[in-house]
Amino acid sequence: MIFSIKEIKLSDLPSYSFNGTERRISLAFLFDWDAKPIIYDMKSLENSIKKEGYNPEKYGYITAIPYLFSNKYWVMDGKHRLDALKKIYNKNHKIKVKSC
Repeated sequence: MIFSIKEIKLSDLPSYSFNGTERRISLAFLFDWDAKPIIYDMKSLENSIKKEGYNPEKYGYITAIPYLFSNKYWVMDGKHRLDALKKIYNKNHKIKVKSC
């Protein structure tokens, strides 16, 4: 699959809702029973984006795969950043994403 950088409206990306208490399970759990889950600090992420802006060149692009015959997308990577962006900007705001 070949990816390129595209500008997409926030309204064309799905909505996710994270309140900061979600835990990401790591593959480390398969090998290390003492491994701790990663807890996202959504407030810090939102504050960082408000202060520095969405900077995919520095922090990585949100990866979005288009649905066939639609202008909507499935987000493969970057759901937490997308949730923060949707809380900060309006639905017509465009962001750069990595897409095929």
